[in-house]
Amino acid sequence: RRTATQLPTMDDTHMEDVTQVKFCPASPHHVITASVDGLVAVHDTRKPFTDDDAFVAAINVGTSVEEVGLYGPHGERMWVRTGTE
Repeated sequence: RRTATQLPTMDDTHMEDVTQVKFCPASPHHVITASVDGLVAVHDTRKPFTDDDAFVAAINVGTSVEEVGLYGPHGERMWVRTGTE
């Protein structure tokens, strides 16, 4: 708001509401996003978000992702909690 410039966006990653955004402690330049569309995506913040180069990887869980977390000695492993009971 102070600079009046628009922040970068990832408009093409998710088709539904984003449920969580998390930075990876083992790799702080990676941001993980989860969505109602069932997709968990990883982006590299060192690259411009207007570019497809920022996209690193994705997994389609096939159902709404409610929460995502990281575990392991350095947070290098990921768990996903879905909305499906």
